[in-house]
Amino acid sequence: MWNTLFDPLIDPAEGATSLSSPLIIEHATYTLEDNSIAVVLEHQYLKSFTVSRYYGMQSMFVGENVILTPNGPYIKWISQGSIKNFSKKKFPWFSHFAERAPGGWCQTTWLMDDDLGAHGCLQDDSPIFSRASNKCYHVLMDNWPVEAGESHRWQGVYVWSRPLIDDDFLTITKGVFHGRTLLIVDAKQAGTCTIDRPAWWTEFYRSVTSHNLDFVVTDNLITITADKATSSILLEIEELDVVDDVQSDVPCHRRDEWYTLQGQRIAPPSQPGIYLHNSSKVLINR
Repeated sequence: MWNTLFDPLIDPAEGATSLSSPLIIEHATYTLEDNSIAVVLEHQYLKSFTVSRYYGMQSMFVGENVILTPNGPYIKWISQGSIKNFSKKKFPWFSHFAERAPGGWCQTTWLMDDDLGAHGCLQDDSPIFSRASNKCYHVLMDNWPVEAGESHRWQGVYVWSRPLIDDDFLTITKGVFHGRTLLIVDAKQAGTCTIDRPAWWTEFYRSVTSHNLDFVVTDNLITITADKATSSILLEIEELDVVDDVQSDVPCHRRDEWYTLQGQRIAPPSQPGIYLHNSSKVLINR
């Protein structure tokens, strides 16, 4: 999905009924897989300005009453009404939160640690997590200047499920991320536990995010050890990690996409003007 975001601080032209100054070209991709929605979102800035506050993933859940913020201050389920914003400086490893409804259903919201998800556009005292109007948010930018032609992206996944385990020590949630099994393991305290190994839990998971959690997988059991209250994100390893054959005669196809500043895709332009070509702004003067 392509969107054009307009500058709300510039009034529309006299007689116009809508804003008319493009500010950002946004490209969003949503992938629905089983109980999960993966999101990839990119911004191309058309002007230089300062972002006051930009929120990324948010809670999209009805009836939740408790929340968990692993690697944040709320390491055990706590009432939604008791939580407050917390800062990047105090909790720099925060990357996901989970909400639970009285019936046991959960929504887990995980933000990947790349580009905006690495929180490089936050000040130390900026909130890294925010709650307002009964919704919770990842905070991605705070009082941060951007330049015309610059771009940013973030990606993550929403998972809706009943946790595989949810007790005083562990909460384990299973989802899907770009075709691979995703396991979100949250330890609420230090300790060790051994669980029966589910048939689908192979040894072939790569730790995408891990802080003081250790896994030992045998034919029948899984032992999980936590040095402290923490979390780990495990992603199934892709089957094809090795290229067996390379064909040198296969032609290379480059993307060749042209858009107007309003986000409309067009054929290669023949008229002078400013266009977006493969996510870069191009001036045609002929």
